Amino acid sequence: MADVGTFTPQPAFVAGLRWHAVVAGRSSARPVVVLHGWGAAGEAQLPAARLLASSLRVLVPDLPGFGRSEQPSHVPTLPELADALAGWMTAMGLAPAVVVGNSMGCQVLAHLAARHPDQVDAVVLQGPTIDAGARTVLRQAARLAHGSRFERPSLGWVQARGVRQAGVGRLMTTLRHALDDRIEETVAEVACPLLVVRGSRDPLVTQQWAETVACRAPRGELRVVPGPGHCMVYSAPLELARLVRGFLGRH
Repeated sequence: MADVGTFTPQPAFVAGLRWHAVVAGRSSARPVVVLHGWGAAGEAQLPAARLLASSLRVLVPDLPGFGRSEQPSHVPTLPELADALAGWMTAMGLAPAVVVGNSMGCQVLAHLAARHPDQVDAVVLQGPTIDAGARTVLRQAARLAHGSRFERPSLGWVQARGVRQAGVGRLMTTLRHALDDRIEETVAEVACPLLVVRGSRDPLVTQQWAETVACRAPRGELRVVPGPGHCMVYSAPLELARLVRGFLGRH
């Protein structure tokens, strides 16, 4: 069992692949899986995860091909990543669990909740991509560059490590999968409570898009935090942890 407030590695082998994950909190507490986005791996989720671990059991995995998890032979689609995550959650004894995602991780978690509803009892989507009005590489890159000034400077180093670990080729193929994905359609199939969180200065997720995603979910709701950008999980963890706790208190 991980000590409260201290993250410890907890590797696992699922479907022949080695998964890297870190775990903190009491084993008897409500389990929460915090999932990374496209570039940075689980390391970028730790600021918010540490705060949540004071009262919850928090697990932060690296998806296959990202971070320190093993790379599969092909580049999985987002539904395939969701199925792989479901297998990992079963192996870890997490059924059901709360799932919290950032950016592309929101797309994976939407598929997880829609395809494996028995494994998820609440979903938090922080900065859900990809805005239907910007589904090209160039538009995403332009928005991301504009938003970097609203993040903690150290996030750039964390993202650089994530790119190096995954490899540019794998990341570009994953990005194409993400651009083809339609989260607004997927969340319509999510039956459990779903919270969309947007930083008011998030250039990747406009207010209109955040409202669209929240409204498409049968039990969706939206909270907007004044000030932060796209990666609240890293750059504004206090505000995100407060919203997650409040959401779980209501559900």
